[in-house]
Amino acid sequence: MSSFSMTRGALTAARGDLFYVTNTKASIYLEGVALSLGEGSSFMRVVGNDGTRGMGDSDKNGADCAVIAKNQTLHGDILVDALSSISLTLRGKSDYTGTINTANTARAAKVTLEDDAVWTLTGNAYLTAFTGRVGSIVTNGFTVYVNGNPLTE
Repeated sequence: MSSFSMTRGALTAARGDLFYVTNTKASIYLEGVALSLGEGSSFMRVVGNDGTRGMGDSDKNGADCAVIAKNQTLHGDILVDALSSISLTLRGKSDYTGTINTANTARAAKVTLEDDAVWTLTGNAYLTAFTGRVGSIVTNGFTVYVNGNPLTE
């Protein structure tokens, strides 16, 4: 199990995704951090890999990642493959602008919106579980699907 925790400060990815999780179980906690992504980058990529760098065996090395963000602004997509899972919990006055699992391939993708958290979609999202107020999702004409069914209030 790997973990990353950051409260306040700044975290920048000049190139590539801000977080890349592969062949492990990971937890990430962010609170009040100024995040900056490189051009064309994703917020997070939770995936297996081809095993050529010694990071597990191909087709058996997915990742499980739990992210908790408190009073945090997040932006960028979260990409997840068929070997991997993501759990995103937004607490306090967190806001996330992006989408999750647009390819609809994740083994599991869960989102929890607590308190005054808001999620603004930039594309369709495909989840296996959702907890929170549907009214806290700004759809922008996109849809959140839970187990293939459109999420409605």
